[in-house]
Amino acid sequence: MFSDYIRGLLYGDGHLSYKEGTPILYFSSTHLILAGFVEDALQKHSIPYIAYERETGDWSPLAIIESRDKEVIRYVDETSLFQGADLNPDFLRGYLETKGTFFSYDEQGKTRHRIAYSGSCDDMERIHQHLSDDLGVSCSSIIHRKEREEQGIISVSYRFAIQNRDGIYKMVDYLYDKEEISPMLLDTMDEFLAFNENTPSFRMKDVFKNYRNATKFMTRHLGLDIQGKKGGGAAKPKPVFLWENGEVVREFTGGWKEAYVYTSELFAKTYPFDPPRVERGTLMIHLESIHLHHKRFNKVHMSFMGRREGFLVTGITEIVFSGAHIQMHKLCWCRFHSAKGEQLEAHGIKPDSSVPLSEEELDQLKRDIEQEVTKNPKFQPKKK
Repeated sequence: MFSDYIRGLLYGDGHLSYKEGTPILYFSSTHLILAGFVEDALQKHSIPYIAYERETGDWSPLAIIESRDKEVIRYVDETSLFQGADLNPDFLRGYLETKGTFFSYDEQGKTRHRIAYSGSCDDMERIHQHLSDDLGVSCSSIIHRKEREEQGIISVSYRFAIQNRDGIYKMVDYLYDKEEISPMLLDTMDEFLAFNENTPSFRMKDVFKNYRNATKFMTRHLGLDIQGKKGGGAAKPKPVFLWENGEVVREFTGGWKEAYVYTSELFAKTYPFDPPRVERGTLMIHLESIHLHHKRFNKVHMSFMGRREGFLVTGITEIVFSGAHIQMHKLCWCRFHSAKGEQLEAHGIKPDSSVPLSEEELDQLKRDIEQEVTKNPKFQPKKK
């Protein structure tokens, strides 16, 4: 009845419950695109269901789908849908969308990627063994998730992660599909494939905090010698020089910033990938992607993804159409994510928690989203 991908979604965020002795299939998710996939699958087989939304504590809409149809209940029983995880690419891709994560982040100037699965101990052991033994993917050990035990909630959830570049590549190659997949996961996979193709193994650092270190990184691989003179004078910025055989062949009066621009041009001509970036701890969110969730009347819920200080930022915003104008009506929620929770806590942010944005950040985010929406035809209101 359902494809393995839909089975993976249902296995991750669905369950079978009983109300007054009547079995009911439930599916709930804050990822509204995934809820739309499940609705499409039910409609394809003419299965009756009801769908509605609830507001959660952080104002993110929770999509809920429930069906009491005897045919779908029989299907769940006969296929043992909730008895154990299937081990094939489509199922594991759907399961990753609901009970897993895949994202990139910057740590000490290095671009890293992480895939993680979570679930019951039995499921994690089976998936871990399948990926390790059958695909040769190097995975971390399975750990018991105890983040909420301080609140008195005993967890039965376990997880393991894949953080090595070779393992991430094998997983993307194994799971990749352009048909049954959410836009955000497809974007993340495409970004990793571009990174893997354009970034050689020696290229460990992509982001530097100052122009001097970024320039020094490039000169080591270009065989150049750029440095200042002893003393350097009182000028600001202090000039630096390109040396050959102990002689100055070029002066950069703009200091390391000018040397960075010059070296970046040579670096881009020599290697088939971009020069390293320089980011000085900016707090502004850099918008990377934005996706339509659903549209009702003149309102659209959209998800966005960006970065701030190396952390992944995700959120949902509500867009309102008012005549010919499109504007961001409200920010439903915004979260920071990182591979290591202690990094977030070091910044005064709890892992995977909602984060208040400054007025400057919110204004910039509004402008970025409005600009993105305005130029994209699929977000435009339909003409009457």
